[in-house]
Amino acid sequence: MTVGTTSVSDRVEIEELRAAYCYHLDDGDIEKWTELFTEDAIVEYVSLETPLEGHDEIRGLAREWTADPDQIRRHTVTNPVIDVDGDTARGTWYYRAVTLEPDGSGHLEQGRYHDEYRRVEGTWSSLAWRRRLPTMRV
Repeated sequence: MTVGTTSVSDRVEIEELRAAYCYHLDDGDIEKWTELFTEDAIVEYVSLETPLEGHDEIRGLAREWTADPDQIRRHTVTNPVIDVDGDTARGTWYYRAVTLEPDGSGHLEQGRYHDEYRRVEGTWSSLAWRRRLPTMRV
C-alpha cells in the first residue's frame, strides 16, 4: 500500500466515483451508472460466466439487476486502498450488498472489489471492476 503517492483530490474523486456506483445502481439509474465506466471497460463478477465489455454489455447487466421495481437493493463500500499512478489508479474495497425481495425475504452479500481507473479528460472513470472471492452470501 503506497498511500503517500495518492493526492487527496484524486482519492476523494475516486471514492465519489465508487459511491456513485452504489447510489446509481440502487436507485435504478442505469444510464448514470453506465456512464461511470470508460467505453472500453471490463466488468468481471464471480457470478458471471464471462467478463462484460463495453457500455452495451454493462448496461444490460444493470437492466437485469434492476428489472424488479419492487426489489430493494443497497450497496455500501468501505476500507478503500487507492493507489494512483498518473492518469491510472487501482482500488480495493470491501463491499456489502443487502437485497430485500418483494415477499419480505432477503440476503446479504459481501466481499471485495478490485478496481482499475483511468482519468479521461480530467475526470476519473472506471476501466475495470472485478468482484472476486471471498464473497459471502447469507
